[in-house]
Amino acid sequence: MTAADTTSLIPPGAPGVARYHQLAGLLRHQITTGTWPPGHRLPTVERLADELGVARITVRQAYAQLAQEDLITSERGRGTYVTDSPVGPSPGLHAAINDPIQHPEGLEIRLIALTRDQHLPAELRVGEVVPQEPYVRLDKIHRHADEPFCLIQLFIAQTEFDRFPAGAERTAKVARLLREHTQVPLGQLHQTMTVAPADATQAKALEYVFAGPIARVVRRMTDTDGRVVYAGVFSYRGDRFILDVTLPADLMYRYPFAVVPAARP
Repeated sequence: MTAADTTSLIPPGAPGVARYHQLAGLLRHQITTGTWPPGHRLPTVERLADELGVARITVRQAYAQLAQEDLITSERGRGTYVTDSPVGPSPGLHAAINDPIQHPEGLEIRLIALTRDQHLPAELRVGEVVPQEPYVRLDKIHRHADEPFCLIQLFIAQTEFDRFPAGAERTAKVARLLREHTQVPLGQLHQTMTVAPADATQAKALEYVFAGPIARVVRRMTDTDGRVVYAGVFSYRGDRFILDVTLPADLMYRYPFAVVPAARP
């Protein structure tokens, strides 16, 4: 995507969102996805402002934000370039997101709140799943290399949570604790992912730009009787998210509902 290609993606007068935040988000995506690799030269402030029809101060502020994040660097007389080491999903961050058991070096779990005797929210009761109440609700943030990447609201069946070692939810992933400290016969894991703009709460918690893309993942794990043991909403920063799953190639033919759930009425 060239600078001109971003024109239609920056609508004038978008409510509640500074123009330079919008522009910085678009340029950040180009960098963190590798579309603009290390060493790529960005357009001059004047050129980008003219192509997008925005004020030069908007482009300068967007560039300043990306420079503060160490994504770009400017050299007098040479221009503005993508840095040699742009931020992107590292192997450790990849494992932190995709491996429910592993606790890679650099992963930090920050517990915001722990609340007992909770009901399962309506959003997590979708389909034929059966609540196993009460639940313990965990609100937490996962960070890697001292940078937040996921805001989590998680519900665990209280009977199972009480089997965990005291304080273990602060140092280990709950999926791992369920596997190692309970005997509940697990049945299915259902996962739905959508993309949404970050609201003010998410942006603040994740140290992220307001209205930046968020990968919103809803997960529900049931036991063999269909009761929900573990369910939650995981909000990942779009610039620090990678979903990487390898499945047998013929799985969708042998077990189609394992890949694409049956349509709900």
